[in-house]
Amino acid sequence: MTFIKKWSLEDITRGIKKFVDENDRLPTSSEVDKLDYLPSSRQIQRLFGGLPNLRKLIGYDDVYLAKGKHRSKIGYAANKRSKISEDNLRDILYKKFHEPFVHLEKPIDPVRKLRADFYIFNPIENFAVDIFATETLHNLDTNIYIKLKKYSHLPGKMYFVLVSKELTAGDVSLFIKRKSDKFPKNIKLVTLNDFIEMIDEIPAYSNPVIKK
Repeated sequence: MTFIKKWSLEDITRGIKKFVDENDRLPTSSEVDKLDYLPSSRQIQRLFGGLPNLRKLIGYDDVYLAKGKHRSKIGYAANKRSKISEDNLRDILYKKFHEPFVHLEKPIDPVRKLRADFYIFNPIENFAVDIFATETLHNLDTNIYIKLKKYSHLPGKMYFVLVSKELTAGDVSLFIKRKSDKFPKNIKLVTLNDFIEMIDEIPAYSNPVIKK
């Protein structure tokens, strides 16, 4: 016989608080479905009429996460973090490979009008870089699905560089293991820190720009 746990409002409130303490925000419905310390979103719908009603019941004012200041705050924080990291990575690439060999927003597929955040010329193998920020495995899955749809047809080497406060290199390794059959051999997903370490091993052309 299947065991169905009976969830009390106290249990659910404790679970929501645990998530908020760990992530500094409320969980989305897709995240709720993956947490063993909270009932499924379907159960919440049946018991409380949906997540917005539950959030309001336990004392949260901003109950609609898909819009309003909550979503804006998350989007703004991720975009800001990604922009800062992109600027930092640009400077690192300039220092390593020299500015003439680091192209920003380079077209890599004129037909589909696709551009890479960075395109690096080097003596071993030229490569493209797409840098992005996300904080959950669910959003990582969505991001990678979109990026593979965009770039999988391209033959050149490409790195998807993840910027994240929450997701670690271990999380990325497990994610890749689950998706191993979906990644083309020329595309690799890495964290920003691992990418910076990796490019240290790649040789660079001599700097043609002589500063006087």
